[in-house]
Amino acid sequence: MPARSKLSKRGGVRRKTFQTGFIAYGRAPKTRRICFIRDICAEGARIELAEVFSPPPHFVLEIREALPPRNAHVVWRDGRHVGVSFRETEGLVEPMAPLARWPA
Repeated sequence: MPARSKLSKRGGVRRKTFQTGFIAYGRAPKTRRICFIRDICAEGARIELAEVFSPPPHFVLEIREALPPRNAHVVWRDGRHVGVSFRETEGLVEPMAPLARWPA
């Protein structure tokens, strides 16, 4: 069987970006860690961690330039880069606070 290309594994063509986001997890108050979205498509994204830590296998990815937040599942890790797929999981995403919540 031939190896699947990255495109077919992802399920969509990713577009390069440099958006700021947050990895949010845990119970209220949620832990939020800053990250940078390097490329994104409807099915997932490649993010770069702003600090060294190991994100949990499932978290909410809050993207500053794109609402609403997305349920994310870690697919791969390579140093500070993490590949995630987006999932529509009931109950994981909580409504966001008003935009004033984002740091200036």
